[in-house]
Amino acid sequence: MNVPDIRLDGHTYDARVLANPLEYLAFLATTRRRSGTGGPVGLEAVLLGDLELVVESRADRVHQAVAARLDGTACSCGLVMPDGLDVVSTTGHRDLLTWRLATTTYVVGEAGTDPARYGVVCPACLSAHLAGSLDEARRLTAEHTCRPRPDPDAATGLRRHLRLA
Repeated sequence: MNVPDIRLDGHTYDARVLANPLEYLAFLATTRRRSGTGGPVGLEAVLLGDLELVVESRADRVHQAVAARLDGTACSCGLVMPDGLDVVSTTGHRDLLTWRLATTTYVVGEAGTDPARYGVVCPACLSAHLAGSLDEARRLTAEHTCRPRPDPDAATGLRRHLRLA
């Protein structure tokens, strides 16, 4: 099924990632009904794991790459990150509770890394901090204050700041 992207505030969002919790529940119900065992197996288990990654990321309020696309990657908030940009250096993330543009986000490095790596990024002041745990990332997010300064190209500035560019 081809679902069109959503354009909002100058950014593109992947509609399938945005609708992920509904797809997750429907998939889980269908596989349980069909299997009678209470859970999927084989390829269905792999697909369910992909869907669970988004659900778990949102529950933790963590932004991370969750879906590959032909034109880039989608974040757990639905933001389409064009090829060459990552979750840290792309502006337009949505707060995972309010769905407003995020002012401070915390991000995970790569899904499934052991141990998981977190960082806090503020697109308003272009600050970035590494965190050793999700709890530390939450603490840094709660403690962060900044004076927003206009930057016509925040993604480029942030990439430079993080030495990604």
